[in-house]
Amino acid sequence: MNRRTCKLAEVVTSLKDGDLLLFRRRGLISVYGRGEWSHAAMVVWWDGVAMCVESREWVGSRAVTLRSQVAKHPGRIDAFGVDAQAFQAKQLARQVPFRHAVKIEALKKLGAPYSYWSVIRCAFLHLPGLRWIKLNPTNDDAKPGRGEHCSQFFVSAWRRATTIDPVPHLADWATEPNDLGRSPICAKHYVGTLIP
Repeated sequence: MNRRTCKLAEVVTSLKDGDLLLFRRRGLISVYGRGEWSHAAMVVWWDGVAMCVESREWVGSRAVTLRSQVAKHPGRIDAFGVDAQAFQAKQLARQVPFRHAVKIEALKKLGAPYSYWSVIRCAFLHLPGLRWIKLNPTNDDAKPGRGEHCSQFFVSAWRRATTIDPVPHLADWATEPNDLGRSPICAKHYVGTLIP
């Protein structure tokens, strides 16, 4: 992916409810995961302010201003739009616009704890030898645990609100930030790498 830096003020109006934010940082998730991103979050507009809605370790599900996160992590947040065409057919049968439905689904989760158990389960999928054992983490309808990790938070909000899975054939709990970056509804819609 060819990165281009963009000032937040120049692109913020192009971001919509439910768009994807991927954070790059050196950590266990990026080192042992499937790529360079270590955290995922969602854009939500709240009274005219672009918010970063996320499930983060140590604090759980929260909403903070996108501006504060870009200032804290300059040049390390990649923004992606979500392909609206993928949801148009489903939209015809809905009373609530799909982006608003995703926003409401995400906001309902605020205050929930972070799911360390889901992160541990994801880590086990990377252990040598476990691929020989039949692991089939594709069931999105599996009984949810208490709280969610960052990618699980994003995917489950979209799937529950629209019935379309951003990362098909992979259970919500097994989805990692890098899976979202390669998702067919996000990967082609790179907005830019955000700086203050």
